[in-house]
Amino acid sequence: TNGRSLFHMCLHLFQDLNLISTFNLDIVKLMRCFTMIEEGYHNNNPYHNSVHAADVTQAMYCFLQEEKIRQHVTPLESMIALLSAATHDLDHPGVNQAFLIATSNPLATLYKNSSVLENHHWRSAVGILHESGVFSHLDQETRNNIEWLMKSLILATDITRQQEFLTKFK
Repeated sequence: TNGRSLFHMCLHLFQDLNLISTFNLDIVKLMRCFTMIEEGYHNNNPYHNSVHAADVTQAMYCFLQEEKIRQHVTPLESMIALLSAATHDLDHPGVNQAFLIATSNPLATLYKNSSVLENHHWRSAVGILHESGVFSHLDQETRNNIEWLMKSLILATDITRQQEFLTKFK
């Protein structure tokens, strides 16, 4: 993939699930979106980089293929699950929330010390969706729903809130 595993993974999965035609996505805008997502990861981050994002994205795809899941998930939800997986650590600074809070990092202040990294990943993802225009042809309600679903999925990756999410799930 010439160092572009996330880009190629996303493009392949969107083709495989027929999401490009289902949502009438402009391939140029989609490719720009995937490029921007991949470039939003830092290569000098040894773990939270674009290869990690590609791995999580393909894992999400595998989960979506499970029969008990597939029969209950809409194409929109599948697309959002893949995009959320691809962007779940976008622009990760390489330090944890506790460090950001302890050092009074502007991100911690911006997000009031709550799910700091996850809010940042989600906001970064939304910025890319807007800048690339990948969903600009969809109505406002659908775009709002996309952002809300992505927020829900990305914020659910906050390990400090794991017990809360498990309790809700049960």
